[in-house]
Amino acid sequence: MRLHKDIAEIKERVNQHHEESGGKSNRPPGFSAPPVEPTRDPKRNRQRATKPLVKQLVESRDIDGLVDLLFDDIRVLRFLQRLLYDPSEEGRWLTAYMTGQACARLATRQPGHVSDLLHRLFESCADSASTNWGLIETIGSVIAGRPDIFGAFTRHLLPYSSHESTRVLTMWAFAEIARHRPDLIRAMPFYKLLDYLGSDEADLVANTLRLCGRIKAIEKKSVIESLRNDQRESRFYENGSLTTTTVGQLAEEALASIENCKETTTP
Repeated sequence: MRLHKDIAEIKERVNQHHEESGGKSNRPPGFSAPPVEPTRDPKRNRQRATKPLVKQLVESRDIDGLVDLLFDDIRVLRFLQRLLYDPSEEGRWLTAYMTGQACARLATRQPGHVSDLLHRLFESCADSASTNWGLIETIGSVIAGRPDIFGAFTRHLLPYSSHESTRVLTMWAFAEIARHRPDLIRAMPFYKLLDYLGSDEADLVANTLRLCGRIKAIEKKSVIESLRNDQRESRFYENGSLTTTTVGQLAEEALASIENCKETTTP
């Protein structure tokens, strides 16, 4: 109950801030938010959303068509959530990615609807039977798409990082959010998360390395260095597509990111 109360309060703050700021947000350095969507003609012929139409737009990666439909019929968000219940892993990840992209653009005009979606996704996560059906991936994608608006939701993913069935997904979400807002991760009790570098699960180590690189985790540099020759194959999704690499390669990338941070901060 406390979780849902906190999320509801965040949603209210998002809506209030949007109204008071006239739709402007505090954008972190290096973060490129999508331009404000053009005002739609109120006299236009509105499209009516259906689940098959939404699925077609997702599968064809037609983000412009999906956003246009979304502004015509907000039920698109409901259909996107239903599409997550897909036996295909690839299908779920693509839906999560497209939802994040569409919500980033919707939020330029109507962030309240995106907050409502996040609230529903977190509520669904409370049902353990539903958690693995693309919910955490979608939450991560939506927050990462507009961390300047929805970053406060990040900490509510933390409980899922300790469950065996959801920890890889949660670490992936944290790594995505940290791409532009590493401060959101460091604002949490995050240090224990980095212990996953010692996991026997390659995909968990891989996503932890991605996170380490993005938050410049110099605290774990020696551990990351010990993984440079680790040839275990790892898989993760990026922009809705599967990427296959090795733990060692991701360790090299994390170290390069940490070293780059040291060089830019050294006087």
